[in-house]
Amino acid sequence: MENDQSNNFAEKIYSNLNSKNKDDIITEIIMNTDLDKRIEISNAYLQKYERDLYKDLKSNLTGPFKELAINLFLPPEEFMAKMLKNALKGFQIDESIIYEIFTICTQEELKKVELAFKIDSGIDLVQEIEKNFPLTIRKNLINLLNMKRNNEGSPNKVQCERWAQNLVDTNENSWVPIFITKTAEELILIGRYYFKKTGESVMNAIEKRLTNKIRNLLREFIFNIIIPEELFADKIYHALRNNNISILNRILVERNQIDMNEIKEVYKAKYRKELKDDIKNKTIGAHQKLCLHLVS
Repeated sequence: MENDQSNNFAEKIYSNLNSKNKDDIITEIIMNTDLDKRIEISNAYLQKYERDLYKDLKSNLTGPFKELAINLFLPPEEFMAKMLKNALKGFQIDESIIYEIFTICTQEELKKVELAFKIDSGIDLVQEIEKNFPLTIRKNLINLLNMKRNNEGSPNKVQCERWAQNLVDTNENSWVPIFITKTAEELILIGRYYFKKTGESVMNAIEKRLTNKIRNLLREFIFNIIIPEELFADKIYHALRNNNISILNRILVERNQIDMNEIKEVYKAKYRKELKDDIKNKTIGAHQKLCLHLVS
């Protein structure tokens, strides 16, 4: 039954790619499926028509709706690999996307992204990082690719206090290796001990003392581990204020089945506005309908 449904959806997309109401049809399909089902539809489309659904949608859709819809049919690692590929091409590297992906993913997820990147672009991700970043950032990004974070058991308070003391004793530019293998619980404890020792929060120290590139990387990492919903609420807010719909689209694809409810709550508490109302004011048509569905 499930395969029949996926085949039917694949056929419906194929037969309507050139129709005037294709946006509405694709929106309806997305609104009635989760990611696993959409991946099934994409596979059924490939088997039935020997064509890549992503490429066909990209060729036939337009505007912000295309940017959002095409990526909702991709497995997460393929979506992130494409985001990395776009961020790394050209003369202006989009560091914010690279930091975001490297810090939201677990080691296992990053390995899948790394493989998907190689398959999609034919280029080794580590080589691209080495080519495009200065030594300090390059080392830290590669460390993130190879990190091993212990998520078992309660944090060791004595060890966390030692790590906090290491922060006090070392140059701030050496802080990233101290942080990148830590769990949320460990980071919270390290922050508390650091405050007791210095009277200053870790985040305040990062903002004041670190250079831009390292500061941005470490800020992304800490927020993504401890309170990702606040980080993404902030990103959506500023994206909407600056009419940067690409950032909105990217976050909706990344987070809609992970923590969108939490993001909405933080958004409302912090900005005194409903996320859906702000989206209504900045989007139109099928794109608006799809955005509102993803945050519902």
